[in-house]
Amino acid sequence: MNNRIRFKQGAAAFEEQFHCRLCLHDYTGRLPHDLVPPYHLNPFCTAWKRKRKDIERQCIAFDAGMVQERLSGEVEFLLKKCPCGLIEGVFPVHLSDRLAGCLFAGPFAAPETAKEKYELLESPVSAGSEVRRFSEDLPHLPRSLNHFRIYGEMLAGFIGLLAEEKRSVLPLGEREQIERLLEQKFHRNIGLTEAAELLNLSPSRASDRIHRIFGRGFCSLLRDYRLESARKLLALSCFPVEEIARRCGFRDGAYFHRIFRQKTGMTPIAFRQLNRKRKV
Repeated sequence: MNNRIRFKQGAAAFEEQFHCRLCLHDYTGRLPHDLVPPYHLNPFCTAWKRKRKDIERQCIAFDAGMVQERLSGEVEFLLKKCPCGLIEGVFPVHLSDRLAGCLFAGPFAAPETAKEKYELLESPVSAGSEVRRFSEDLPHLPRSLNHFRIYGEMLAGFIGLLAEEKRSVLPLGEREQIERLLEQKFHRNIGLTEAAELLNLSPSRASDRIHRIFGRGFCSLLRDYRLESARKLLALSCFPVEEIARRCGFRDGAYFHRIFRQKTGMTPIAFRQLNRKRKV
């Protein structure tokens, strides 16, 4: 069993034990992007971001500003209170002793009294009582945070080790270069031209090389990366189908609907109803 599989199993166990979701914010572009989602993928957050566009802007500003600044020192763990009044555990990921990203675990309702006391970083902006009123059904933080903190720090450290492991295997082979391009940029408007530049080949030669390596073309590979991401969002978020299509790199909802049905045999809505994960 390789280390990436071990990490994913550990992350799944963490989410199940503490009734939360993990997400990873990468500040440097050097962290693995296929281990956990890059944004807060849980029904509560996605439902409110869908309803109130200003909340997403407030959350991004808070995470990119105060949270990142506070973790740039020697802090190994803190709790943050987001604009919605929800609590997340925040675990810094370091590369070469510098902050490279943060692993977030949550959301939780306002914390009950815990035996251990940890720093609570609160957002200066509040989304108001309308949002907080709907957070009552969320789980509370564990009464004792020690296991939660240690487990989360281990996962954050594991991400750093995987990032260093990925950097040490250089130079990357052509397969790995294409896979990294797809992994990091599938949601953008990319095509064979970007793959050709990466391989330092003409588009026609790059197309032949990709067919020889993967047994199919770049567009087919790109479409599958986008569809896999869309499946996760349909099952785990409350984003509308049009929003999911945009986030996954499809040019519009109608095209996404057609491709999704062609590949899965069902519509995006039917897939969501069949695979809905109702627990946070």
